Amino acid sequence: MDLDPIIQRKRPPGILVFDAKGELVFLNREAGEILKAPPEEIKAALPREILSFSGKRGKTGSVASSFVLHGELLMTRTVDLHRASLKGSGSSHLMVIVERQRKRGGVDMTRIQDSFRLTDRETQVVGELIKGGSNHDIASALSLSEHTVKNHVKKIMGKLGVKSRSMVLCKVFEFSNSPGV
Repeated sequence: MDLDPIIQRKRPPGILVFDAKGELVFLNREAGEILKAPPEEIKAALPREILSFSGKRGKTGSVASSFVLHGELLMTRTVDLHRASLKGSGSSHLMVIVERQRKRGGVDMTRIQDSFRLTDRETQVVGELIKGGSNHDIASALSLSEHTVKNHVKKIMGKLGVKSRSMVLCKVFEFSNSPGV
């Protein structure tokens, strides 16, 4: 997959850093623009999806998620930042990277289904992935078991030729931005 067109359209990500107590200690200008709040109001503007990460420092490793805010699909990734100390190394801060993906409702699911030969159920699962659903969320929304959802996600990754849920979303959005067939 040629990523050059995606990279050229990419805007810089928003970066937020939380300390060990879950307090916001840093954010860049792009984070304020993405979250649509001035620096002095940013704490009040943080969506629950980002706030939920701040308490998971050191427990999650790297986590990718997506959610919709102000009509835009945002992708987030978390990274534990480690600091060496005399007592060993531990996670001292959590960095949350926030990136705009695509305006809500901009994916033609019929075109995605036809182009990648997805079943109706796989297409529904992709739709839930776009909303940022976990396997548990998707299972609840579609009245399936989490095991069944996991199998659908694996089949979708195979049909799209990718190896992660995040890459499923990237491929779907890249395809949605390409000219019609």
